[in-house]
Amino acid sequence: MLLYERGIEVIVGAYIVNEKNEVLLFQSPKWDNEWTICGGHINVGETIENATQREIKEETGLDIKLIDTLAVGNFFAHPPKFKRHAHFIFIDSVAKIQGGEMVLDQREITNAKWFSIQEALMLEKISPSCKKGLQKLILWFEKQK
Repeated sequence: MLLYERGIEVIVGAYIVNEKNEVLLFQSPKWDNEWTICGGHINVGETIENATQREIKEETGLDIKLIDTLAVGNFFAHPPKFKRHAHFIFIDSVAKIQGGEMVLDQREITNAKWFSIQEALMLEKISPSCKKGLQKLILWFEKQK
């Protein structure tokens, strides 16, 4: 039996930011209720932008506009933090809300909250990949000045 039965999985996510430079983070039962960003798998024939917008809409009810690519990388997930062994290639973007109404898909997300980046970095239960992304987001904001 292969450790990574699904092979390499390509996923997208979004660091949704507001005019106060806060970031919207989520707790997910799929990720041991750690704080993280929303996202999911890219479907065959789907662009990165469309996949990110679709995943955010499905999980939160929000319409977003992608502003920039923040990070591209990979990570490995394993039980008990994740339900199975997985090798992910991720493409994370910076995005802003364009509309919609926050309605959380409780199977995917149990909580959502705006944080300053410094507050988010202090969270005890935050995913390591999200923490790394937040550090990149600090640099991204600096470049915007």
